[in-house]
Amino acid sequence: MRFADVDRLGHVNNVNLQHYFDLGKTDYYARVIPQPIDWCKEALIQKATHTVYQAQTRFGEPVVVRTRVEKIGTSSLSMYQEIVQADSGEVKAYSRSTLVMFDFERQQKIPVPQSWRKLLGQHENRDFNTGSGDTVF
Repeated sequence: MRFADVDRLGHVNNVNLQHYFDLGKTDYYARVIPQPIDWCKEALIQKATHTVYQAQTRFGEPVVVRTRVEKIGTSSLSMYQEIVQADSGEVKAYSRSTLVMFDFERQQKIPVPQSWRKLLGQHENRDFNTGSGDTVF
């Protein structure tokens, strides 16, 4: 948590909580997909997000971001995240995002790689090996 994340009322601004969700995504990918991701060639882009703010997050309060993949479609995946108070487990905010696998050279969506499906499935203890259509909110 940075000093600049906090407004004059002493709580983390909602915009900055979105940055925390992004850090959670980055950490998740680094842990689950061990091969280097060339984010300039083929990678996930965020198509949509829906966030609910449950409680204020205060400066210095220890929080963690929990991240999981809920569903993988043909070229997209649905990710669920929570920002929780580290000691009590109180949910401060939660978010659902739709991310699309995108080819930046051709400027079009592409299927989620089978290798990613396997790795994500192993991590989530689920079978993501077949695309079941694109995720729609």
